[in-house]
Amino acid sequence: MKMNTNNNSSNFWLQVKKEYIDENLEALINYLSKCTTKDRENHDYKLTIDALSDRVEDISNALAAQPLYNCSIPEAECHKYIKLMVAHLLVCQENELSDNEVLAALCNLLEATVRLQSTDTSKKLMNLCINCLNDVDIDTFNVTWSDIKDPCCFYPQVLATKIADTTLKAANDGTVLYYQNKGCLIVDNNTTKIAALNYKDCRQHKKLEQILPSPCHLYVVGNGSDKLSQAASTNISKTDKAYWETIRQMESVRPSATSTKKQRYQVGDLVCVKLIQANRNTINVETIDPKFEAKRGQVFIDKTILGIDRQLILDFFTEKSYTEKEILLTVEVQDNSNFPFILRNAITKYYEDLAEDSNGSEMLAICYDKYSVGYKWLTENGLTLNIMDTENASDDEIMEAIEYVVVQENKKIGKNCVINGLLSENCNNEEFDVEEFKANARKNFLNGFLKWTTRPSENKLEEVEEIPVNIIHHCISALYHDAKHKQETRLRHLKLSMANTLCTLIADTKNAEYLRFELKYLMALVKFAHGDKFNTDLTLEANDAFANIENVKEKLQIIATLNNYNFELQKMQKLPEQKTPGVGDIGNIQKLVEASQTLNGVIPLREIDAIKQAIAKNLFVDDEYESIIDEESEYGEEDDTKEFKTSVVFDPSKTDKPNLKRQMKNILNAVCGFLNSEKGGDLYIGVNDAGEAKGMTKDVIQLYKDKHITEESIDKYRLFIEQAIENAFKDSIGPENGRDITGLLVSTHIETSEKNGEKILRIHISPYEYGVVEFCDNHVWYIDEEKSYIRKSGRTVKMTESLKEQLLERRKKGNNQDIQNIQVIRTAIAQKKCIKLYGYESSSGISDRIVEPYYFKPSINAIVAFDLDRNSNREFKINRFHKIEIIDKKWKNESKHLANPKTDIFHIMESENQKGTKIVLEFDNYVKNLLFEEFPDAKRLEESPKSGERIFLVDKETGKWRLETTVFSYAGITRFYLGLAHRITIVEGDQLKEHIRKYISSINV
Repeated sequence: MKMNTNNNSSNFWLQVKKEYIDENLEALINYLSKCTTKDRENHDYKLTIDALSDRVEDISNALAAQPLYNCSIPEAECHKYIKLMVAHLLVCQENELSDNEVLAALCNLLEATVRLQSTDTSKKLMNLCINCLNDVDIDTFNVTWSDIKDPCCFYPQVLATKIADTTLKAANDGTVLYYQNKGCLIVDNNTTKIAALNYKDCRQHKKLEQILPSPCHLYVVGNGSDKLSQAASTNISKTDKAYWETIRQMESVRPSATSTKKQRYQVGDLVCVKLIQANRNTINVETIDPKFEAKRGQVFIDKTILGIDRQLILDFFTEKSYTEKEILLTVEVQDNSNFPFILRNAITKYYEDLAEDSNGSEMLAICYDKYSVGYKWLTENGLTLNIMDTENASDDEIMEAIEYVVVQENKKIGKNCVINGLLSENCNNEEFDVEEFKANARKNFLNGFLKWTTRPSENKLEEVEEIPVNIIHHCISALYHDAKHKQETRLRHLKLSMANTLCTLIADTKNAEYLRFELKYLMALVKFAHGDKFNTDLTLEANDAFANIENVKEKLQIIATLNNYNFELQKMQKLPEQKTPGVGDIGNIQKLVEASQTLNGVIPLREIDAIKQAIAKNLFVDDEYESIIDEESEYGEEDDTKEFKTSVVFDPSKTDKPNLKRQMKNILNAVCGFLNSEKGGDLYIGVNDAGEAKGMTKDVIQLYKDKHITEESIDKYRLFIEQAIENAFKDSIGPENGRDITGLLVSTHIETSEKNGEKILRIHISPYEYGVVEFCDNHVWYIDEEKSYIRKSGRTVKMTESLKEQLLERRKKGNNQDIQNIQVIRTAIAQKKCIKLYGYESSSGISDRIVEPYYFKPSINAIVAFDLDRNSNREFKINRFHKIEIIDKKWKNESKHLANPKTDIFHIMESENQKGTKIVLEFDNYVKNLLFEEFPDAKRLEESPKSGERIFLVDKETGKWRLETTVFSYAGITRFYLGLAHRITIVEGDQLKEHIRKYISSINV
């Protein structure tokens, strides 16, 4: 084909044929990258992208067919495949298309063949691959033609990081994606689930709940009562057993038909219907749910329903039909050809719900009837109350009296809901019209019934599409290769187990057999680690198909070696002491010396010191033993309240190799441990295990080199660590996170060694007394490890469920009254109940407050709550009330609560009416210092400016500073300004100036 030589358009690359693509790859990419919108209308272009599509389909098929135990691809071939798939995806983007199978294949290939820059990239690729099961369009794709066009600039590791950041759009409502064989994989409403059921059984179970832990966005589900749900824990042995039980169940599943016929209503169903005709004799309705076969007809109405006459109901709907375009109501389906619907049970259900919602409420009511032990009252919302306590009033005084009543004690007796009440106070309305009240009460009730009706989803009958099996193959591979990265054993086990579950689903017997070998090997290592708690028979066999693979042979050899370990050593008691000194046991001494020499530089110095102390004990001179760790070291030894870290960048065992993510995680683990401890403690950075100051210079240089800090300074280094700590943690059960937790509990101090002058950073951590601290989800330094840690016996250890329960219990039993009050508040938040604050002291006086608490701010020792008296969100200080109790009153204003309420630097919280006003001030060093001391959040604006908020030095010679910030009220800044007015200039904030003028004029001197 003749090549186009027009310089203003792209040159066509070659005769279009799939077989030519690989050998002319560079020409193909060059052509496609230069194609304009006009070029894409060219017939040659369409032939080209079709050929490219066919070629990447072949690559996807080949990758899907490749066994897990033999996935080696020559580097040149691998790079070619990556470029072809990226080119195809870029073409799809330009043409507003997506190809999730190719995207999944690309993730698989990158996981399997590229040495990724971080475990985080691997995890993102794995989750992206699994998200490709949901057939939706790509939302963000950060790769460009330049990433693959120039061979000199092609870096697979960098490309992998960009691919990992790809995001997908939300799923289309109504489309269900599935794959079924030995079980069923379903993608529905953005959730991907796998079950030991066929498609039909999955769809019949309305509530399939997660029954096993998952390492990714794919969940093993069951019907909720499944016995496997008890195993969804962090116990690796229980989880392993549960996964194998799930696989055993899957192997017996047989596929079902995937019919999408409309459902039929069953007798007794409560359904939403539309009124199509109403008069004084009948009402006719029709169903509106598109997922069900349509049904229409008359509604049977009893002579009276809960005291409401049939004629009143008919008149109500007739009147409504004249004034409203669409009227929806709830009816019950019944087996009657003349009256296919009946109204009684629907109204009764609404009555019960209304009674429950009204419990404890005060409202107007009228007495209209007497019964054996009391009187019947009709409330303004249509409820009927039984009230016995009438304070000895006569029948004439009671009948047709109007009073305020309190609804209480709802009881279900048979088919009726009996509601009791109490008289509250007299209405004192002599002009009251009894009949008008009764009529309005019935209308209010029926109007409430119409509002109670829920319109069904307008989604049409769900569309069902089958998931391509190749994408599942790619997910299996991505899970397997991500499990090979260094990470917590439990997560490796979960990823291998999920991959094995998918293999079972698609009947991939070869890969399933290999994964079972890998799982058995991993569990053999776990058994070894657990020692005498488990059967220690570590026998492991491999299938002949892959027994000769080097990886498998090495694992078999490791198990054979471990099988020689003498587990009885763990059961030996303390060696008997000799009464008279001797030469010692030469065999023990030789072993200890050999261990000391072999492990020197491998394990911490204090553990080498323990070995040397054991040698001294064998030689009976341990009473004269002197530690090889300098007892006079400047910072002493690590203990319950002290921990040393040499570096935040470099691995201590490989001092020349940066490993920022791992080191930062270790430091944050230690901070987390101290926050969850009884006493807190100090974390020293720049100090080695021997307590010697090594300084931070090397860290600072490397962080600046890697662009983590903007200048080579200790202050920027400290700020970097402070920000990491501030963003790392959250409360394990409450909404508190970030600075709300660490603001007052963590402080940093730069200190200088008296021995050698090196700078070190001391981080002081006070204990978090309100609960348990854990890592935030998706935190930047999070590396697939345990969510929480605790300081115990001089070490930072993983927080187990048992330790967590013990810690929470201790926190609840603390002696500090504020902390006990906070525990009450947190309980109320969890239960969504109101609390009563007795004797709350505010600027307007002392009063009792009933509020809906929903957010606790530890950093300022306050709660955010909705004040029922003032009908607004307010901040309440913990130390300003005398007593607190939870009352039996549920939240009713949740929609008015503020999401993550903000507080300005002067400790004033945002409100519904005040979302913030910008002010700009200028002042001298004296004001700056006072501001930082009184309001520490202001200092953080200097160190870490927010969007539109900052404090900075304007003039170094005069010491003039400028503050640009947002305030939610002028009260806080006014109090600060008035004592320093002669030193502060209001540059921006006319409303603030006016507020200060009015405040000053109102002061009586």
